[in-house]
Amino acid sequence: MGANFTGVRTGEDYYKRFCDPDASIDVEPPTTAEIPPQFPTSTIIETSTTDGTSTGTALPLAPTISNYPWPVVRDNGSNITSGYFLNDTGYDDVAVLAISGFSPPEMGGLKYLTDFQATVEAFLAKSRAENKTKLVIDVSENGGGLVAAAYELFAQLFPNTTPFSANNIRETDSLIQISHILSANAIEINNFNPINFNTSSNDTDPILEPITLENDTFTAYQHHPWNRTDPTFNITGIGNRLNAPPSPFTVENIILLTDGACSSTCATLARLLHSVNGTNNSKIKTVVVGGRPDPSLGSLTNTDTGPMQAVGGVAGSQVFYFSDLHEAAKAVLVFAPELNSTNTTKNEELLLLAEGYAMKRSLAGINGGKAAGSVNGKNDFVSLGDLEMLIQFLDYNEDVIGGVDEGNYCHFYYTKEMVLGPVKVWERGVDAFCGVEGGGGRLCLPLSG
Repeated sequence: MGANFTGVRTGEDYYKRFCDPDASIDVEPPTTAEIPPQFPTSTIIETSTTDGTSTGTALPLAPTISNYPWPVVRDNGSNITSGYFLNDTGYDDVAVLAISGFSPPEMGGLKYLTDFQATVEAFLAKSRAENKTKLVIDVSENGGGLVAAAYELFAQLFPNTTPFSANNIRETDSLIQISHILSANAIEINNFNPINFNTSSNDTDPILEPITLENDTFTAYQHHPWNRTDPTFNITGIGNRLNAPPSPFTVENIILLTDGACSSTCATLARLLHSVNGTNNSKIKTVVVGGRPDPSLGSLTNTDTGPMQAVGGVAGSQVFYFSDLHEAAKAVLVFAPELNSTNTTKNEELLLLAEGYAMKRSLAGINGGKAAGSVNGKNDFVSLGDLEMLIQFLDYNEDVIGGVDEGNYCHFYYTKEMVLGPVKVWERGVDAFCGVEGGGGRLCLPLSG
């Protein structure tokens, strides 16, 4: 759930931790059973087992997730990124990159991105050395995180392709007030760092010049400046990351595996991956696992279910934490106290954000952690030729993948074996398109009733 339940043992504890804006509870130290195991930090291991995956000769690496096999590559500390090789007959050319999130709760953003970059690089190098040609990217349970991680993975998989990026924000009265006041007083704000900007400017008008979409107003389109060098972190292909090695995987041999929970940065990754054209304009493959039968398409006893949405979560491109919105609104009232007035309706949103009672209820508890509440407030778009429709209003299967058919899409349910571990899910996903049993619809649920 992404929340810290340490010390929460009763309903009253729960209320005090997560609901009461004026109280917090003492943290009881966890019992031995509650202390998570400390894993070794080495990242690559060499030899193989008989369970269809690789293991090693050094100190064994514990799986990143319970019931997962031994990884060949894994991250250092965040426990959400790991790589595997399938070794069973018919799968010995398959590599799996499992990414259950892009934002570890207890690791700083820069540290995570640097480690994620190194983990992916090690995984691809190992895959290249072991002649792996097929890739499954497993984003099951991935609810998103740092958007730079999606662009970093894309840059390493497709080093010669420039990713498309366009986003904007709904233009509300409070957004305009916060933008104008804080940009005019940026030098007074503690977390303002001039190194983050190529040129200084207090002019927010070009950004706030409204555009109209779906009878509503939004800011101008913006894009992530990944092509700019940075002294702390660069996306592969930029600055000190120039001359990236070629990827061992082609578009035709990449499968995106999802359980439908993919959202936010995960949705951005899916959009990026599906934007690349391979041989004869081929696309990566999509495999969706789980879901439930749809009675409207037939009897619950048959297999007529239709396609399942591959990206079922929010498709926005940036999260704004309640606490940050609250603090920004309060800062505006410090710099512009004349706005602390109810004489005009234009101030209502700002004052509600500054009051923040609902936010404080969400943030109650130990240190008022940011993860307690947020809103995904930045829109994302599919391509330069489709800037009239926000991606979250599109049907992902139709408008991002470009339609589903047996050549690029597969949906199946979990079996008992799959619930007990992911290897059978990965193998079934490969079988859908590359398996010796024929692939295609034979191993997938029908696409229509």
